[in-house]
Amino acid sequence: MNHASTQNGTAGGLAPDAGTDEPAAAAFRQRLARLAWGLRFGRLTEAATAGLFRIVLVVAALTVFDLAAAPGPGLRAGLGLAALMVLLPWGAFGLTRSLGVNARDAARRVDELAGDRRRPVLTAWELLAARPAAAFAESASLHRFLTGRILAQAAARIEPLTGRRLWPTPAIRRRLRAFFLLLLALTIVAVPARRAVGTALLRSCLPWRDVPPYTRYRFAVKPDPAVVLYGNAVELTAAVSGPRVQAPVRVTTRADGKTASALCFRRGAREFLLRVEHVVRPFEFCFRIGRRARTRWRRVTVRLEPRFEEIRLVLDPPSYTHRPRRSFRSGLGSVNVLRGTGARLEVRSNRPLAGGTLTILTAGDQRVRREVTGRGHPPGKVAVFAWTVDCGGAVEVRLRDVQGIVSRTPLCFDLVLEEDKPPAAGLSAPPSVSVATPDARLPLVGWAEDDVGLSSVRWVRAVRGYRDRSVALPVPAAVARYDFQRSLDLGVLGVAPGDVLEFYLEARDNNPEVPGVNVSEIARVTVISKEQYARILRARTTLEEIAARAKLIEQALDTVRKAAEALRKEAAEGGNAEPDRKKTRRRIAALRKALEQVRKVLDRLAAELPVYASEKALHKSLEATRKALGKAAQIVAGMQPGSPGLTEKVDSVLDMLGERSRQARRDWRQAAQLAVIARLMQAGVMYVKSVELQEDIVRRLSRFEPENARQDPDYVRLFADRERRVREALAVLPERIRALADRLSDEYFEVRDSARAFAMDLERLKLPALLEQAEAAMRAGDGRTACRLAGEALEKMRELRRKYDSSTCYGALCVGKCRFSLPGPGTETLAQVYALLAGAGGGGGGGFGSAGYAGGYGKSEHGYGMSGWAAAATALYGPPRLQPVGGGGRRDADGNGRTTAASVNVERLATEKRVDTPRTRRPAGRDIRPRRVPEKYRKAVERYFAASPKPQWRPPPGNEADRGNQNGLRGRNETR
Repeated sequence: MNHASTQNGTAGGLAPDAGTDEPAAAAFRQRLARLAWGLRFGRLTEAATAGLFRIVLVVAALTVFDLAAAPGPGLRAGLGLAALMVLLPWGAFGLTRSLGVNARDAARRVDELAGDRRRPVLTAWELLAARPAAAFAESASLHRFLTGRILAQAAARIEPLTGRRLWPTPAIRRRLRAFFLLLLALTIVAVPARRAVGTALLRSCLPWRDVPPYTRYRFAVKPDPAVVLYGNAVELTAAVSGPRVQAPVRVTTRADGKTASALCFRRGAREFLLRVEHVVRPFEFCFRIGRRARTRWRRVTVRLEPRFEEIRLVLDPPSYTHRPRRSFRSGLGSVNVLRGTGARLEVRSNRPLAGGTLTILTAGDQRVRREVTGRGHPPGKVAVFAWTVDCGGAVEVRLRDVQGIVSRTPLCFDLVLEEDKPPAAGLSAPPSVSVATPDARLPLVGWAEDDVGLSSVRWVRAVRGYRDRSVALPVPAAVARYDFQRSLDLGVLGVAPGDVLEFYLEARDNNPEVPGVNVSEIARVTVISKEQYARILRARTTLEEIAARAKLIEQALDTVRKAAEALRKEAAEGGNAEPDRKKTRRRIAALRKALEQVRKVLDRLAAELPVYASEKALHKSLEATRKALGKAAQIVAGMQPGSPGLTEKVDSVLDMLGERSRQARRDWRQAAQLAVIARLMQAGVMYVKSVELQEDIVRRLSRFEPENARQDPDYVRLFADRERRVREALAVLPERIRALADRLSDEYFEVRDSARAFAMDLERLKLPALLEQAEAAMRAGDGRTACRLAGEALEKMRELRRKYDSSTCYGALCVGKCRFSLPGPGTETLAQVYALLAGAGGGGGGGFGSAGYAGGYGKSEHGYGMSGWAAAATALYGPPRLQPVGGGGRRDADGNGRTTAASVNVERLATEKRVDTPRTRRPAGRDIRPRRVPEKYRKAVERYFAASPKPQWRPPPGNEADRGNQNGLRGRNETR
């Protein structure tokens, strides 16, 4: 029917809707067009789902292929293009098919959904679209009836439908199901290997990007980014992590369309490097392991910047300094220069230079103080900066190459401007305060220095009250330091006691702009008489030293006597044979040498100034000994081997020496016994001073004796240390008095027995125990108990003092009186010792009083003074004195002088150089050599001594006798 209708409509040429209900037909067509649009969207959704499935499938295939074969960028791009050529027609066909859906397709889709075989919707659309045939022209009414009926059925059929109902939902669902199943399968496979899949996916999707193939190796490449200066080398390093590297590691470079490969050096287990030398153009590189593993391509950028390769600074100091030219290379750091120095900085770079700029900045506000323009110097890679230094600061140098590129990193160093400081001068000897006798020889030791160079140094001397007189010293040209040492004989100047001599140094430098001058401290020397000199020496000399001199004379004579006895034996046994004559000649020469050496030693002893009365008597005996030795020397001078009367001459010499030796032995014994008596006197004076100190303690504590007296514990504790000193002195006093008394001979039995009795009575009183209780009470702050115990101890001490008053032998010795006979000037000598112990004659006080006990028994280091003389630290110049050590006067452990029979090297004493000036030394800081100071401490040491004033040497305190040579004597012209 439909076919016939179409044929009739076409053949007859009637309008398609002739005889039909026009509103109903129009509504049907409009409704069917809307359904066609819905069907069109459904077909597009189906085509899109199918396209996504195909795209994912193709991408997955490309990813798998990349993981398997790791193709290059060209193959990957070709495969991607081929896949695109396949997918695009496929997609275009689906799109065309979807967009080509019309109303007829919509009518057919509606009939398919309804399942009606008669297809009413399609029939209605065809009737409306077809022309009625000529055969049906007469039956137009029938045609309208049929059309209206089918149109009504079709309209009823499509009325409830929507465009969404026409979608190919089963096909879409199948497509989506297949798509999600594919995604699920790919996800299950990709998640465990997401890094590999991600890399391959990125390579497949973006074949034009530089993405390395997947590998289990991981690379850490340095430098990144790589920048190298023109002409320098670059070190490419890769740290590889992951599996063990078994294949060789290479670096592939490419530049200008050319590719090169090189093996890497291995540093450690996981680090590989390659050094590319002399880089002058940029290039790209990557690390490779085997065929597959590699890094991405990285670029090495070449920076065309001038660089400092070699630096040389030449300094020409000002002409007045007379300093040589200085040159510095490599690192500069900090450079110290004088104002007016000519500077020339030569810089070599890696590129041809056109010049540069040198800028001097202030240290604080970074303000430009001076700018120097440098010029290129042949060869073209050198720039030169020349200027005269007139300011200091931070220096920055920048280079400019021939292309106008300026170095970004400047050369920096500090230019420190040094000022020419005034010179410095100092006198080491004599010290600023010293005394001398009119015939003394003064040592003059001084120094002058300047940081640049000295022009002149003058030595200025004067007598107070008269004008100064100067003497120019011979200073070498432009010397930085000048040391001088000479001696001045006051006897030639004719000075008198009471004169005050002044000395100082004046130094000038060479600075023509601001001449510098400086003077040293003034050294004042007071001239004293020989009596004052002897009084001072007496406070520093003990009688043990006088005994040692007597022992030295005896040993010197014994040396000559042994040589004469050897000659006597040789002359008595020898004949006239030639060998015997040679032996005799050697013996005579030995005797002459011994006489000459002893004569020199005795001459030195005779030149000393006697300080004690007993020493004056010893000098008289010494003069007789010298005369006897002079006669003996005349006799020995005429001796010849084999001459007649040789034995008689030797006997006469032995007789003279024997008499003098016996006299020397007597002098030594008397001096030794007198020294022991002096020490006993010192112990007695110590006891007297202890009594005086105890009286002072009791007097001050007497305020706490009454019962109602107010106690002051802090005040009482102040006396504990004083009481301890008294106790310690009295504790050792009996034993020492007994030890000294035992050393006295029977000739002095009176003082010996009296001292023993005093020591026994002192020990019997048990004062240390009582004083210890008093000290404990003082420390506890119990003034009443301390006063009672200290008073009891004082009463016992007074009782012993009354028992041994001035009428007894040892009691008189304690107050400086002598109740027994002494040979020669012994009594006068003891009076001199007592004057020192009691504080008269410059010996110093006893050291007791409100200030407390000043020293212990046997602690005196400079004689018999209980405390130091006021001028003990003053340098003293006068006739020299020898310090005997080996031949007597050596101190034992408890401080007591003890004469010994130790031998003395007379030959060494005779040949020892006489020292007329005190030892001098430069300040301690001047003795430090820079090379002995560690590098990191040199600047600190230099700053310390630059900031500290110039030290002046002072004589060190101490006993010079204890510093003497252990094998002999040492001559000195100064007693400290």
